[in-house]
Order: sequence, then structure tokens, then C-alpha cells
Amino acid sequence: MRIETKKQLESMFVRGETRRLSEIPLFTFEKAGRPELLVGALILTGAFDRALAIGELLEEKDETGLVAFYLSLGFSRAGRHDEAAQRIRRLEDKVAVGGEARAARLLSFYRAQAQGFSKFTLGDSKAAIEQARQSLAAAEASNDILQPLARTLSLDLLGHSLIRRGQIRRGIKTLKLAREAAQNAKHESFVHAISISILKYEALYGLEPM
Repeated sequence: MRIETKKQLESMFVRGETRRLSEIPLFTFEKAGRPELLVGALILTGAFDRALAIGELLEEKDETGLVAFYLSLGFSRAGRHDEAAQRIRRLEDKVAVGGEARAARLLSFYRAQAQGFSKFTLGDSKAAIEQARQSLAAAEASNDILQPLARTLSLDLLGHSLIRRGQIRRGIKTLKLAREAAQNAKHESFVHAISISILKYEALYGLEPM
């Protein structure tokens, strides 16, 4: 039962069923051995205060790095860059320690993606591109259960960063790859969000007037 519950929660997370996940009690995640997924779900649904309250309880013992990663995203979105940087440093420390190869690669994704998103929110698209490329390489090197989601996130960040940098067609092409990755992961909300971004950019730059 524990393994089945764990796989179910992981699958729901990859598919973007974050609203449903956010309504599941913490003890269910703890029983399944994946309490960090609740923090990610709460960040993605906008429940930052609750995510932070739970995350602070889990952060020190979370070996996956997922809690620090999603908290860094939440802090970056809120403009609390010092606190985001603190989480990124924790991810860097975890990467430096290394460990089992697959976990180390996924930690590298979390670190690079968090750093890239922070740079993007600060307006440094050049640094965001470099970090997004690193996070994409780390995601593609992993066979973790969350790999499809990681690949989608890194391609999405790379696409937006390229466009902001002025590489419009290349950025849109990358966003289409991100949409394809989201479709493969069956993550409907990302498919819709990325599709809207593509349409917006194509209209803005006169590439697809229709």
C-alpha cells in the first residue's frame, strides 16, 4: 500500500494535479515517504504561506532538494531574493556533497533551475539562459520519476529567457519543445499555459498574425 500510494502521489505531481494534492493531508505524504511533494504542490497553487510553514519543518531533513527548490521559486516570485538565495545555497551544498549518481543529477537540476529562475526574475536573461541550459542537461541525464516535469520546466525557462534576450524564433521553438514535453508528461495545465505564451509571442512579434 505504501509503494502504491507513493507512486500515485508522484504521478499526480508530474501530471500537475496540484490542486488535488494540496487538499491531501500532510500525514498521507509522510506515510508515503514523499512529504516534500506537498510543498511543491502548495507553491504551484499559490499557497505560499502554508508551503513555507510546512517547508521549514521539512527542509533540513529533505535529501531530495525539492523543498529548497520550490521555496526558492516562491521567494523569487515574491521578490524576496535574499531568502531565495539562501535556498539556492542549500542546494549548492547538497550538490557539492554529491551522493548517489541519480540523486546528484536531480539535485543539479534543482540548483541550476532555481538559480536560473532567480536570475530571470531579476531581469538577467543572459545568466538565466546559461542556468536553464545546465538544468536541462541535468534533467535529461536523470531517470527520476520527476524527470518529465523537470525537462518541461527547464525548457520553459530557457524559451522565455531566449525571447527576453532577443532570440525570438529560437525561444518560441524552445517553448514548443516545452509544450511537447508537457504533453508527454500529461501535464494539461502546463500545456495550456505554454500554448498561451507561444500565441502571445507569435502575435507580439508578428510571426503568426492570425
